[in-house]
Amino acid sequence: MARILVVINDDFAALNGLSVIVDRLDGVKDSYFDILLLSSPSQTEELRTKRRKEVSAIIDESPLNIRIKPLMVNKASDVVDVTSFYDMILFDYNAAFSFIDDKGDTANLLYILKGSRCPVMILPEDYSELKHLIFTYDGKDTSVFAIKMFTLLFGDQCKDTEITILSVVQEDEDELFYYERHLMDFVRSKYKNVGLKHVYGEEASSEIYKVAQIMTDSLIVMGAYDRQLESYKERPSAARQIILKQNTPLFIAHH
Repeated sequence: MARILVVINDDFAALNGLSVIVDRLDGVKDSYFDILLLSSPSQTEELRTKRRKEVSAIIDESPLNIRIKPLMVNKASDVVDVTSFYDMILFDYNAAFSFIDDKGDTANLLYILKGSRCPVMILPEDYSELKHLIFTYDGKDTSVFAIKMFTLLFGDQCKDTEITILSVVQEDEDELFYYERHLMDFVRSKYKNVGLKHVYGEEASSEIYKVAQIMTDSLIVMGAYDRQLESYKERPSAARQIILKQNTPLFIAHH
């Protein structure tokens, strides 16, 4: 059974996202869910108590194994510090973007994504159904690792889901995908409906996002948040650009 940390903000929208995931992934119902309430230093104890009661009322109606963590967090490091003890963190975009300041500085949000010691799932507030899975593959072990982590958590529940292994390549990068056949063999051993798609383009984030918009009700599985090879240093992180659009479900994992 998985242990999942659900990070929620004032509107509790992540609880709706949790319901969608649980409804779609039936086996997850036996998992343990901890609710982590975000707060700001300016919040009074009275307001914090009120929020705890509101969340408790929602939890009391749920058949899931849910509890509220006593910790009220307001720093990115507060979240990262507890990630070692969970199998996954679930955000909605509202909660995730609460770590971005009024000037649009994304440093704290990126700190969570880079520092998390378990996979992170981010869902739009209006997420309602999961029909497609997009496994992004850039020829590196980190993207395979993300696919493995998703499979360990949700593979049994997604055996019949349509899977697309998506690679965005430039003209000089074909050799990076030498092991693609082995990846196909691995994924096909876990899922029944697997396809492969190559897209040529300079900007991975744009191409991945376009495919996700065509494949409605999809979830993107991505590897390392920041590419490590020298050839990628000047390119923007694909995950970061997609996250900033705030409307695409993502599962991110790294070593």
